[in-house]
Amino acid sequence: MRLVKVGLFIGVSLFTLSSFALTNLQLENLEGSFQSDQGQGQLRLLKIDNEPEYRNLSFKLIKESDQFRLQTEEREFLWEQAPDFLLELNQATWRGVSAIYGSNSALVRIQSLAGENASQALVLSQLEANCHGQSSSQDSMLGLIDICSQKGKLSFNEISFREKFTFVKQLLTPLTKGLGLKSDIFSDKTKIEDLILTINGGKFDFKLKVDVDIRVNIKGNGRLSFSRTQNGTQLKIRLDRVKASFLTITDKVFDEIEKLNQPQVSVQRPFIIVDLP
Repeated sequence: MRLVKVGLFIGVSLFTLSSFALTNLQLENLEGSFQSDQGQGQLRLLKIDNEPEYRNLSFKLIKESDQFRLQTEEREFLWEQAPDFLLELNQATWRGVSAIYGSNSALVRIQSLAGENASQALVLSQLEANCHGQSSSQDSMLGLIDICSQKGKLSFNEISFREKFTFVKQLLTPLTKGLGLKSDIFSDKTKIEDLILTINGGKFDFKLKVDVDIRVNIKGNGRLSFSRTQNGTQLKIRLDRVKASFLTITDKVFDEIEKLNQPQVSVQRPFIIVDLP
């Protein structure tokens, strides 16, 4: 189930650098690998706000308890209280990662990204995310989410993951029953292909192909809204319809999200509410 959380969180994870207090970021061709608590990498260009730019920079990455240490020949950076799913990785590789982030736009391209822990694995290829909008948030991460909830497009060629319990399998249960198939036909491997998610004026549409030993076309639509509350910031997703092949599975999506038991995520049908810091 943890890789489901990774999948839900992957868009945010792509902008990890924006969790620092920055307003502008330019990153070109980040590559590297990580194994057994240590890793290394290089990048063609890194420019953050008014800091000096780095070109053809090599670095070492070291995992220490609940943080990562990034070392270059000249400087050292600490990423404290890193997300659990990153700390639990046994190995990871990333290729062709580029990003541009500003106050009213964000663009990310990833050629390939892979990670694996003791029981789970995730592989992603040819991802692109492009967002445009306006945000008054002083927090870079919240500003990014605000921008992307207004207008954006997310696509990738393929994402595959392996885990003992498959969220997608549960979502497709109504379809397998409708086709008269046994529920145990699924393996623990899931492949999602050709995702296209478009957002315009808060409205979103998506379509993708899922391969869990049977191949299914899924599409859906709804609305996004981003607001500030007394306790922080809230992303509200109104899910209007999700279809798997010829069957509507919207209610099943709500059921399975409720089963995630995530304190930051709640379901008030037809809304999925995500509480942000």
